[in-house]
Amino acid sequence: MEPGHLALMNYGEVPPCWHTRILLARVTDNSWVILTPDYDIYAEELSIHNPDLIDFEYLGSNANPPARIPLAQVYGFQPMDPAALANFMRQGSIEANAIRALRGIPNGPVVPVPPAPAAPVAPPPSGVLAPQPPAAVAAPAAPAGAAAAVAGGKCWVCVEDAGGRKKGDIVVHDPGALPAGSSQLGDKALVPALDGSGSACYVKHVPVSEAPNYRLDDLRILPVHFDAQGIRRREFSQAVSMMVDGVPLGGGLQLEGPTSGLNVLKSLRDQSMTPTSFHEFWLRSADIPKGDRSTYEHECLSRILESLVTIDQLNIVALQGAELICRRLQVIREAHRVSPTSPDYTAADYYMGWKYRRGAHGVDSDLTQYVAGEMRNDAAVMKEARKAKEEAQLRRQNPKKGGGGDSK
Repeated sequence: MEPGHLALMNYGEVPPCWHTRILLARVTDNSWVILTPDYDIYAEELSIHNPDLIDFEYLGSNANPPARIPLAQVYGFQPMDPAALANFMRQGSIEANAIRALRGIPNGPVVPVPPAPAAPVAPPPSGVLAPQPPAAVAAPAAPAGAAAAVAGGKCWVCVEDAGGRKKGDIVVHDPGALPAGSSQLGDKALVPALDGSGSACYVKHVPVSEAPNYRLDDLRILPVHFDAQGIRRREFSQAVSMMVDGVPLGGGLQLEGPTSGLNVLKSLRDQSMTPTSFHEFWLRSADIPKGDRSTYEHECLSRILESLVTIDQLNIVALQGAELICRRLQVIREAHRVSPTSPDYTAADYYMGWKYRRGAHGVDSDLTQYVAGEMRNDAAVMKEARKAKEEAQLRRQNPKKGGGGDSK
C-alpha cells in the first residue's frame, strides 16, 4: 500500500455500503491515517483482520472497483483539486507522526506544503447517505506517494475488448501520454495491444467520472440480428437460448416472489411454440367461452411478449415490465383453470407481486405478513392446549385398570 492509493471498507451495513478511503500516511503495518468522503482524518486498520469490517478491498491507484462490488453501493468522494488533496496528505503525515510519537515509534517524513494555496473543496451535499460511484472519488495517486490526479480530470478508457484490454480499463490518466505507437485523432485513439500481437484497442478521452460506464454491458438487450432481407428479426427459440438470467443493477426486479419469465419462455420453446401459437392452443384446450374478455387480454399480452423477444430482441428476464406481462398471462390461465366460465382472480395480487395489495387501505404488506405469522403461532399454541385438555379428560373417563393391589 502507498500514500494516495484507494481502499474500500464494508462495515456490514444494511443495505450494503462500501466506504471509500484515501490512504494518507502509514502508522505501522496495516494501520494507516486515512481520509473519508466526509473529510474526516483518523487512523484505521486497512485489513480484512479489522474486527469492524466484514469485507475489505484494496484498489491501489485504480479508481474502478472489481466486478463483485456494485457501483451503486460505493460511497465515494466529491471532486477535489490536486492542491486540496496535497494539503490533506500533509495533514495525514502530521497525524501519523503524532500517533507514532505516542507509541514511541520514530517519525516518518512529512509531506511538504504545496506551493499554491489549496483551493476550496466543494463539500458533499448536506446529509448525504446514498452511495456514489467511485468514479466521483479523487483519482488514484501518482507513483511514490505524489499528489494524485483527481476525479475532475480526464483519462483514456477502453471502449472495446481487444489487444489484451477490457472495456472500461483506464489506459492512462491525464497528463500522462498514450503508449508508444498509438494513433490519436481528437478525443479518440487506437493503442497497441499489450501482448504485442499487432492488434489495437479503441480508446476514448473522457472524464474519470464516466470511465466506469464503459465497463458495463446492458443486460437488457440481446445482440441485434437481421434476416436475409435486412429485417430486424430473431427466431423465438434462438432468442430464448441467448437470454441470461442475471440481476439488473440498482435493485433487480422490484417485485415480490421469484422471477418466472425465463421458465415460461423455455416451456414454450420446449413445446415448439411461441406466445402467440400457445394462445391459440390455450383457447382450444381450456374451453374458454367465446366473447370472454380474458381471451382478448391474453392474446394482446401474448403478441406484446412475442414482439419484445423476436422484434425488439430484448433479454426480458432483466425487464420488470416483461416479467409483469408473464405473470399476468399466468394469472389469466390459472383463473380459468378450475372453472373456464367463472374465473377466480382471488390470488391475482400474489401472482403479480405487488408491493401493496388492492383493498389493503394503506396497510404495509410486510406488517401483514408479520401479523399473519403471529396469528399462526397463536393458533398452534391453542391447538396443542386443546389436545392436551382432551387427553386429560379422556384419561379421567377411562382410568387405567389392573396393576398391583386391590382394584376396588
